[in-house]
Amino acid sequence: MKSFIVLGKRWRKKHVGRKLGNTDIVSVYKLRDNAKVPADYARVGIVTATWFVRPPRIVREVCEKLTLSRSQKVFIIATCGGYDGYVCIDLKAILQPKPDFPVQTFMLPMPLCEKCGAPLMPTGFCREFKVSEEVSRDSMRDKKNEEN
Repeated sequence: MKSFIVLGKRWRKKHVGRKLGNTDIVSVYKLRDNAKVPADYARVGIVTATWFVRPPRIVREVCEKLTLSRSQKVFIIATCGGYDGYVCIDLKAILQPKPDFPVQTFMLPMPLCEKCGAPLMPTGFCREFKVSEEVSRDSMRDKKNEEN
């Protein structure tokens, strides 16, 4: 079965593409003008982040324009810092009338920083922790210079 995945704004297409087989990955921006999904795809996925408890506007717009065949199975994956808000509910309401199969929804909580609770960056640190690490590293270097 061939899959077609629409990625939201901040996803790295190459990284995701390496992990999946028999899948075509398209940025949401490429579908803005022509949102037709060919009928030869058995599954269609929408992967997006949660922005202030709602899906990003561009993702909503593309989902409203998306042309699907009735036989395609649709799934939604919403990343979030702990709560997906209304992303899955909103997108499911837009997409459900299009296919014959129920739209499946999944929430993917992103890891949070143990110190401040902010979502982690790809480096494994939150912004606040990274800044504090740099400050403490600089102060340690200054202290060593003073001792010498």
